[in-house]
Amino acid sequence: MKDYSELVKAVIKVESGGRPDEVSPVGAKGLMQLMDPTGKEWHGILKIEEPYNPFDPEQNVKIGSAYLGWLLEQFSGNDKLALAAYNGGIGYIRKKLKKLKAKEYEEIEPFLHTETRE
Repeated sequence: MKDYSELVKAVIKVESGGRPDEVSPVGAKGLMQLMDPTGKEWHGILKIEEPYNPFDPEQNVKIGSAYLGWLLEQFSGNDKLALAAYNGGIGYIRKKLKKLKAKEYEEIEPFLHTETRE
């Protein structure tokens, strides 16, 4: 398994400013700003014994890191596409790529939300 620790640190800095109790206007929670459906799904995939708690820093980072690693695999290591999917949803990014017949982030960047581009 590759080491994504620097990328994870960057996600935490941008998504929550390092605040484990952060909640976004759309309901993303914790250090890595996980939406509950994604957090709960990956909590199960990772077979974490403790109940799901998006505000537990260790659990949030473990789940968010695993999900981000999976997204990187889905997009063949393209960190820009993986991060766009992390922020905007994998379905949304796949739909944009297909619609635009695009392969690279730069080809879909103008069609992404401002937060995702930043």
